[in-house]
Amino acid sequence: RHSSSTSKRKRDNSRRKVLISKDSTIQERQLKFRVGIRVVGAGVVAARLVFRFGELRWLWEKNFTLGVHFHRAPGVEHRTPVRKNGILIGSVRAVSFDEGRGGVNVMVEIRERYPLRKDSHPMLTRSLLGDATLEFAPGQSREILRPGERIEGAPSEDPLEIIARVEAKANQTLESFAATSDEWRKVGNNL
Repeated sequence: RHSSSTSKRKRDNSRRKVLISKDSTIQERQLKFRVGIRVVGAGVVAARLVFRFGELRWLWEKNFTLGVHFHRAPGVEHRTPVRKNGILIGSVRAVSFDEGRGGVNVMVEIRERYPLRKDSHPMLTRSLLGDATLEFAPGQSREILRPGERIEGAPSEDPLEIIARVEAKANQTLESFAATSDEWRKVGNNL
């Protein structure tokens, strides 16, 4: 009788172990499922935040192209920013030499929501570090530039040339100041 109760206990224990192991695998699966749902939810929330606060509108925004001719275009290359009144409105799509007229043709891509007036004049600007930007002046005309039109761009001012001109003017000013100082010294000596 003792051996029969022992074997019965062993069977009950083994059944309990099976039930416990089945129960723990079910709980483990439920836990994994819950973690998976949370990870997917966090991914969806992160994607919404990126689209909400990120600058990803360009992915579905319509653009139009304009051709701009420059005599020189230092620092301009694919993806150079195009601005109007300091606001980013597009980028440079292509740069090529103009074999017929000489100079450089720059193809710019402008976002459709930023129409440009007929008398808007593009001008190249460069920072002291040499970064180029194509800047459009606002213009006053009621007519709007149509996609594909070609316009003439104003040449850029080289920041180093500007500094050289300022230096020359400063030297002239200092020489004039020195001459005036000498004159006042003579006046002071005569008194």
